[in-house]
Amino acid sequence: MNICKSALLTIAVLSLLILPNTGNTAEFKLELVGSWPVGECKAVASVGDYVYFSSGKYIRLVDFTNPASPVEMGHVEVSENINEIYIDGRFAFVTCGPNGLYIVDFFDFTKPVVIGHVDTHDAVDVTVWGMYAYVADRAAGIRIVNIANVANPYIAAEYQSNGDPVSVAIGDNNKNYLFIAEAAAQKGVRSLNVTNPTNPVEAGFYQINNGATAIRVYSQNAYVLSNGMRTFDISNPSYIEQKGSAGLSATNKIAVNNGYVFAAELTNGLIIYNATNIRSPQDIKTITEAVGSGINVDIIAYDVAINGNRAYIANGSNGLLVLNIETKTAPFPIGNFNAYGNLTSVSVSNKIMYVTDSTYGLRIFNVNNPVSPVQIGQVAIPLVNDVELMSGTPYAFVSSLNLGTGVQGIDISDPTNPIKSGNYSLYESWNLSVGNGYVYSAAGNNGMVVIDVSTNPSFPTATGGLKTITQVQGIAYDRDYVILAAGDNGLSVLDVYSSTTPIVSGSLKLTGNAINVTSDYPYAYVATEDAGMRIIDWVAPGTPKEIGFYDPQVPIYDVVKNGLYAYLAADDLYIVNVSNPENPYMADSFEIGGARGVAVEGDYVYVAAGTNGVYIFKVTAPAPPSNVVLNDVPDDQGNKLEITWSLSADDDSIIQYNIYRSKNPTPTEPVAIGSFGSVDEFIETEKTTTILIASVARGTTYYLDEFFPVRGEQYYYWVGAVADYGESEKIAASIITAVDEKPSEFKVSTPFPNPFNPMTSIQYELPEASYVKLVIYDSLGRKVTVLQDGYMNAGVHKTVWNARNSKGIHVGSGVYLYQLSAGNYFNQGKVMFLR
Repeated sequence: MNICKSALLTIAVLSLLILPNTGNTAEFKLELVGSWPVGECKAVASVGDYVYFSSGKYIRLVDFTNPASPVEMGHVEVSENINEIYIDGRFAFVTCGPNGLYIVDFFDFTKPVVIGHVDTHDAVDVTVWGMYAYVADRAAGIRIVNIANVANPYIAAEYQSNGDPVSVAIGDNNKNYLFIAEAAAQKGVRSLNVTNPTNPVEAGFYQINNGATAIRVYSQNAYVLSNGMRTFDISNPSYIEQKGSAGLSATNKIAVNNGYVFAAELTNGLIIYNATNIRSPQDIKTITEAVGSGINVDIIAYDVAINGNRAYIANGSNGLLVLNIETKTAPFPIGNFNAYGNLTSVSVSNKIMYVTDSTYGLRIFNVNNPVSPVQIGQVAIPLVNDVELMSGTPYAFVSSLNLGTGVQGIDISDPTNPIKSGNYSLYESWNLSVGNGYVYSAAGNNGMVVIDVSTNPSFPTATGGLKTITQVQGIAYDRDYVILAAGDNGLSVLDVYSSTTPIVSGSLKLTGNAINVTSDYPYAYVATEDAGMRIIDWVAPGTPKEIGFYDPQVPIYDVVKNGLYAYLAADDLYIVNVSNPENPYMADSFEIGGARGVAVEGDYVYVAAGTNGVYIFKVTAPAPPSNVVLNDVPDDQGNKLEITWSLSADDDSIIQYNIYRSKNPTPTEPVAIGSFGSVDEFIETEKTTTILIASVARGTTYYLDEFFPVRGEQYYYWVGAVADYGESEKIAASIITAVDEKPSEFKVSTPFPNPFNPMTSIQYELPEASYVKLVIYDSLGRKVTVLQDGYMNAGVHKTVWNARNSKGIHVGSGVYLYQLSAGNYFNQGKVMFLR
């Protein structure tokens, strides 16, 4: 026997493959590389008609000259956890908790820039006078920051009050004093003499048993929140005297205007106090809902700013609300700015990202530069929840929970100008899946609906469905089957070969409430609300069975399978290694908050994170080897092969090199079992035909493979470089074909496996080159498909039948006849397909 080398494989860039974790190091580098600015509005400040407010980790500037039609001027990323914004001239001073104090220059409204930053312990509030910023830094006390050079601020002095200061205000009539609200029990209101800011000295103190949460100063009075609102006379800063109180609970932020106090409160909304008589302040209005001028929102106030007759409310997930407060007892809404939305799902194709926003509809982004995604298109769709792209066409389909909207088609041939192209009305559509010219909609208590878009996607037509299964929220199409996630009804597998009459093949009661599902045959990955991710083997559609699960102890809203990993959107991002579906484990995670949808394209992971926006991660792999070559070792009777390569570019990070052998021309998921001697140990199934035959040490540039090949078989080889955070792309070597003396006679082996699902192989031996015809017939003698029709060289050959007819459609269960003719030789036999 000898082994000869055939033509070289084209070396192609392959998908990242990561092997199961073998130690305590991360399996890959997961790096946050980009995001899109959205998030709750929790801080606000105003100067005239210009309003500065937080949106997640961004500061936005909006012109409210016309409050019914506000115009955004510009925005800039600052940091997470924005607590307060203070405006001094063209500069915004922003406290960001443990991320400290940021200084933003708004000289160019359209392009504000962060120009200064100083680390503090836990910055929650800030006020500015002269060349100093005074930061309430909670347990670290008061930090006094020199801002003479805003590009290079530094802490000039500290004052440790041990009272957990959370709010600060400079005296209105006397700028030499700083007034502090301290949240710790038995603390309260404190004044500091800051005539010399580098040497602050305590001047006065007033104890409040429950502490205080906010303070603002107007004229000679201070207004403090402490389970209600209290008024103080601070005309003598050394003697702070309480004058009055109003009992309605208010604990968040505070603003003062002409003796009226406006308190932001999460539970009670906006509370307005008349404190023109500081001895007897009264709460005169509590607003929990703003209705009018086309606005209807609850008030969940985090912060409030007053300018003239307008109140600007940082209203959390409801955005920025503007009230006319000319009549204090009858405020009414005049504007609302909701800049962020609520992102629920994401799909990506060719560097274009499609994101569903339940507030604004379908948003389309160019992510050619993932560091800075740019919105290029948008189309309004109410309560949109999911988006799927129709492969090979310029169409996307979205699901909507809006009564009557259902499934909406979108023409995305020009992503900058998406156009609604056709709609199929449903009571509700939670999620959808697209395949084989059909849209399969998860229609809640109305079950599953099949919508035909094969002929004209602009005119979707319902062709069938199934109403007997309720609570259907998740759906996945795979190989003429649809997998349903149906709440506490569990999982169902539907045969949709006939689009008009879907048939329930099998079902499975699950632990937990199933709300979403994805499928990568033969496994389905089910997201549950209360029992993690369940992994289901549905190789036999009639009897699906659970074989593994991973439970992060939080609800899972979306799951996508890519390579060896399942990516879970579960408030945070979880990456689970499912290479062994019976024993999945967490490979990595990233704290996000609000993660609702996830998609993977290439080396990037995209997460739709509710009101926190879009997060984009890069999965980094090590550099691959190069110059991979496969050679027969001469004069060894065909038993040895030598694989050589050049070291990877970043060899210092490489731990080892992995060598793979397969009878499959594409490197699918490998069976990592190490070296072995016989090719007979290949596992003959569709999903495990790539074998890791060796892992060799860093610095090695060749490997000798010794095995006894099956004659006539082709073998494919790849080499990948492995670092402690993952594996490189696998670089292809040559094809090796094992040849032997010619077979002595014609022969056909019994198909294997038999019975079979999803495929079987028929092996035959030719003692001479022959014209071969291999045909499959059904039990009535009708031709189903032709597997081979042409000349074949002498040797051993194998042909696979995947249970599809000549049109590519799955056949039904039953007994089929195969007939092989080669020259004057003829053989036939039976094979059984079981669905």
